[in-house]
Amino acid sequence: MNQQIAKKTAGFTIIELTLAMVFVSVLLLTIALTIIRVATIYNQGMTLKEVNQISRDINDELRRAVAGAPVFDVSASADTASYVTVKDNGGATMGGRLCLGSYSYIWNKGKALEDAKTNANVNKYVAHYGVGTSAVAVRFAKVLDAGKKYCARTDGALTAVNIDTADVAVAKELLAAGDHAIAMQSFAITTSPSADDPQNAQRLYSVTYAIGAGATSAMNTDQSACLPPSDLNSDIAYCTVQQFTITVRAGNKVVGNKVN
Repeated sequence: MNQQIAKKTAGFTIIELTLAMVFVSVLLLTIALTIIRVATIYNQGMTLKEVNQISRDINDELRRAVAGAPVFDVSASADTASYVTVKDNGGATMGGRLCLGSYSYIWNKGKALEDAKTNANVNKYVAHYGVGTSAVAVRFAKVLDAGKKYCARTDGALTAVNIDTADVAVAKELLAAGDHAIAMQSFAITTSPSADDPQNAQRLYSVTYAIGAGATSAMNTDQSACLPPSDLNSDIAYCTVQQFTITVRAGNKVVGNKVN
């Protein structure tokens, strides 16, 4: 009798095994979700760190460049303006130029860079280092340009769409794509006559720009922000857009042997 009872109570029942398997499955799923969440937070942090570091470098670069330049024209309608917004035939902004007399800055928007990879009609509006099928697209380049040729226009059309082959060797890319497809998403520089300082022949300029990482499909229509997590196209791990504004005084007046 005792042997029969022992035989009946030995081992696990089907219900016990099922409960154990369910418990282990839930535990493994929880661990997997935790790992995914930690990886997402890590990628978010690394992407934001890279964008902020590059943005600080560009911020310092622009602040020094504008402060060291004479007063310049940013009127979009003037062919002699030192600030140019590059657009395609449909009016979409592709990028821009800022020519300050010693150096010029040339950039392409993130969406233009993406679209140019598959669309030749877009590609012709995108600035490249040199010409030809092997020419690399510019992200945010600094070029020695005392004559401001990269902002020169005739009837609104740029004289030099690409960086001349002779200038490629001395051009410097300030916005490397890195591991997160970082690009300039918007750029604008504004001023007004009321910002002039007649005593010192100086003028205040406001520079506003946005740098973003990740695919533009994960951003809103003007690439000013990432889509919310509830959107099917959102990418919370790699999409980051940071807006920056700096105010800089340009121009100077020589008084005797002193420069103010």
